[in-house]
Amino acid sequence: MEAEEKIKSSVTFSTKCWENDWSVILEAGFLDKMIKRNNYNFDEKILVINNIKNKKKVEEAALKQKRNGVIDRYFFVEEYEDNILDFFNISRKSFFEKNKDGYLYSICELFEIFYAKTDYLVHFSGDSILEKKYNWIDEGKLIFTKNDNVSVVNPCWDGKFNEVKNESIEEKDNYFLSEGYFSDQCYMIKLKDFKKRIYNEIHPFSKRYPRYAGNLFEKRVDAWMRNYKKQRATLKNISYKHKNWNLFNKLKFKIFNKKN
Repeated sequence: MEAEEKIKSSVTFSTKCWENDWSVILEAGFLDKMIKRNNYNFDEKILVINNIKNKKKVEEAALKQKRNGVIDRYFFVEEYEDNILDFFNISRKSFFEKNKDGYLYSICELFEIFYAKTDYLVHFSGDSILEKKYNWIDEGKLIFTKNDNVSVVNPCWDGKFNEVKNESIEEKDNYFLSEGYFSDQCYMIKLKDFKKRIYNEIHPFSKRYPRYAGNLFEKRVDAWMRNYKKQRATLKNISYKHKNWNLFNKLKFKIFNKKN
């Protein structure tokens, strides 16, 4: 992107960790690598922590990352849960379908939006990372500025550009547009849209999300986007990898790290 095209606006980076991945994210170097791959100087970098057993041990690891300048702040989301639900007018029970997993999957993402004070928020799930070093944030800002109806920008997922094209309603020079198809793995959002009480929407097509996860965050966002014709812009020139490494350990991470 040319220098004159860069838009001055603030961006928060956020990711999350939990019991089965915090040691990889905080102790094996993945967090630093995840952030640096974006090749962007974020205004604030935060980590949201939830559903862990040894709070003291995890906090020590998070504090070390803060001291090293990898992140600016970290939060244990359980300390803010009631404020978050009140802010967005969401019932805790509304997350539950078959079990309580929908709440655990969703509360961290809602906290990020609740907390961030910037113009935009960039989120990566704890098991997602750009395939290479690339500044897609400035491209995202430009897309938002030129398209009032775009509420989400993201890289392609796992190099599946044909899949992105098939889901799209329109193709531009460097991105595809779709309505809905929201994913919580990696996204850049306009916070002015997402700080509103938009999370109680339902839509028939949003029922495709797995039932075991309950009425989770990405299902709610997808329904809102479809009901209000909000668009998602997926970039053509960059992809992220999603490993889904539940119970992933440091040894396996070292193997992944060598390949990536």
